[in-house]
Amino acid sequence: MATIKQITKQIETATKRIADFDRKIAMYTERRDKAIAAANKKSGLNICVNDIIVKENTNGRYTWKEYSLPASIRDAIGFEASFKITNACDYINDNTKNKGIEERNLARLQSELAELEAKAKADADNYDNALETALRGAMSDFRDVWFDRMLKWFGKHYDIIKERTPKMTERRRRAISALQWFDRYGTSSKHRRTIKVLEAIKGRCNEIIYDEANNYANRDFYLADMKEELEKSWEQGIVKLTKKCQGFGIDQAKVRCTHCDMTAKGFETYIEDGQPRFIHARVIWAAEYSDFVQPHIRYLVTERTVKIG
Repeated sequence: MATIKQITKQIETATKRIADFDRKIAMYTERRDKAIAAANKKSGLNICVNDIIVKENTNGRYTWKEYSLPASIRDAIGFEASFKITNACDYINDNTKNKGIEERNLARLQSELAELEAKAKADADNYDNALETALRGAMSDFRDVWFDRMLKWFGKHYDIIKERTPKMTERRRRAISALQWFDRYGTSSKHRRTIKVLEAIKGRCNEIIYDEANNYANRDFYLADMKEELEKSWEQGIVKLTKKCQGFGIDQAKVRCTHCDMTAKGFETYIEDGQPRFIHARVIWAAEYSDFVQPHIRYLVTERTVKIG
């Protein structure tokens, strides 16, 4: 589903398109009027826009318009002058039609944006800030550990990518050369298994060569940007976890986190609010020990009635 930012961008694009259609309509209208004025000056007639014949055609769901001039006018001003007038009318019609389509698209986008903004406002109004504050406090130590581990992972990842890129670049070059050889001599169909292996090699090389780390010549710049991404990811995660917990109808006035614990797989806490149940919130590490798959965290929230410890 599109986000508010994405739809806002689409609305900006649609608005620009409509403005461009308006510009073209004005341009072709001026071109039509100049063509009529030139024909009048040359022929001595007094042709006006109302003299243009408009014929509407329909073929199933498709409709279109044809523009022409009365035979007497066509004969008097000639084919070229007539064509300039009717051709401008065709362009006016096309752009008017496309403008209408874009206006309907704009109206749809504005409606979608209004719905998303209303939902965002409702979510903000209903958001449990007390619960978020409690979770932030409970997870402060985990946040420090998570940041430390992730920055170490990014540093190690950067070093590995930089070390392996030259070898992978050469390996990819050889794979491409071999693929081109099969293609050049028209033997691709006879060596499909070999080609499949070569394509897989090329794909694995691309994963290293086009890794984001290779966009940076400096390790410190890379880690600085990754730290910013971690900040964003953490904030998004806190909101996500809060909303997941909030779905269990926690009493904001009585919320507190207990049994906060760092585990081998991440972090867990129990949320109490005076009711005869507990909300078990867990943050689980994933792909922590991979050098290439970026570690991430999953949020698991369940309701339990068994008394803790």
